Amino acid sequence: MVQEFTILIVEDNGIIALDLEQSVIEMGYSIGGVVRSGEEAVDVAARLSPYLVLMDVHLSGCMDGIQTAQELQKHNSLPIIFLSERLDSDTISRAMLTDPFGYLSKPFRFLELKNSIEIALRKAEQNSALAKLGAVTRQSRPTPSAVAEGMAERLSFLRSIPALSTALVEQDFEVLAECSHISSINAGKNLVFQDQVAEKAFIVKTGRVSITRSSDSGRELILGLLGAGDLLGMLYMLPGCETFGAARSEIDSQVLCLPRAEFANLLDYLPALKALLFEELGKRFHESYELASNLAHSKVETRIVSTLNSLVVSKRKPGSEDVRIFLTRRELAELTGTTPETAIRITKQLERDRILDLSRPGIIKVINIDGLRRIVP
Repeated sequence: MVQEFTILIVEDNGIIALDLEQSVIEMGYSIGGVVRSGEEAVDVAARLSPYLVLMDVHLSGCMDGIQTAQELQKHNSLPIIFLSERLDSDTISRAMLTDPFGYLSKPFRFLELKNSIEIALRKAEQNSALAKLGAVTRQSRPTPSAVAEGMAERLSFLRSIPALSTALVEQDFEVLAECSHISSINAGKNLVFQDQVAEKAFIVKTGRVSITRSSDSGRELILGLLGAGDLLGMLYMLPGCETFGAARSEIDSQVLCLPRAEFANLLDYLPALKALLFEELGKRFHESYELASNLAHSKVETRIVSTLNSLVVSKRKPGSEDVRIFLTRRELAELTGTTPETAIRITKQLERDRILDLSRPGIIKVINIDGLRRIVP
């Protein structure tokens, strides 16, 4: 079913006006009025606030269609599609000054009219969403100068994230950068508290953030460890995910933040980002299921290797032959439900088998990905 939009028709030819009216009704839209002059159009638009105007360029009377469009836009930025039998270069040059949403030559075809209206309405919705987004951004951002100063840094970081670079275009990156800011988070500080609605989405730029849940007995379970570019922190903004766990900075970190107040408008304006986040959510559920299934094994060695394999899948960059996992053996023990001593013993054996490199504190480097994968059937 077509969403109800009101369309104003401004046409001084009675036969064409009737044809337009019948066509618009057949498409499922509402008619806000059919008028013959620019003066009538200005009056009706002021009273009814139509969503779109179909405007004959060559109106008779004191104002032609272009002058009428200019008058309408003094009071309201209405989407306008111009109709004309003669779309010569001079007419188009004058019409362009009103920033129209489309042109149609008369006599028009039904499908051409339908496509022009749908494109104009879609463009109007996007402009409206971006305007709302900008309004919220201006209210919530600390100072315009601070936003401008960090714009290049945020753009560079966003473009470096593989999942975003394959899904978004340059204009999308600019909108994201405009809406976001970078915050420094000290080690041990929470970005999100358990069972509280997250006030912002975030992407780790540097450092490491853990996602955890605590049981009633006080035991803490690590659900995920987020490094640079991980999109899990964005999922807090999706319905049903607002309180899925606490987010805490494990070491001094920098995160790119997008306030919740801006996020709904952002997803309306960037459908590609919305699709990417839901795809990411599905992938995370699948990974969690696989990890939970592997953790059900009784042998702790299997649990540890399965966890490392899962982390390799999520952290590996395309074409890389090794993977660095920013994870201490204590954190690995918490992830796998064992003791730090056991995690150290098993990972040391994997290092002796030339599967891991543990030479740097806080980093588990997988140097033989295929060898690690072969350990668990």
